[in-house]
Amino acid sequence: MNLESLQPLKDRLLVRRVENKSTRSIFIPDTAKEPSTWGIVVRSGPKADTKPGTKVLFGKYYDFEQGDLVLIQEKDIRVFEEYELDNA
Repeated sequence: MNLESLQPLKDRLLVRRVENKSTRSIFIPDTAKEPSTWGIVVRSGPKADTKPGTKVLFGKYYDFEQGDLVLIQEKDIRVFEEYELDNA
């Protein structure tokens, strides 16, 4: 089954896990009990505000996993990084 061909429902997001190679850094204290993972939104449900291509940091809970793809709820996003598209 190819997950990238599926359309998430409601506020769900299909996210591909990635390594954080950003030059920016976010301090996450050692007291944070839940591990977090970076990912890029591949597809978003019709009620989700987060659009495909957005880099997100999300928690360890997700609805489904296959390889590096996970299905999460939008409320589980901790932070996101927007990209400015260059029209030049």
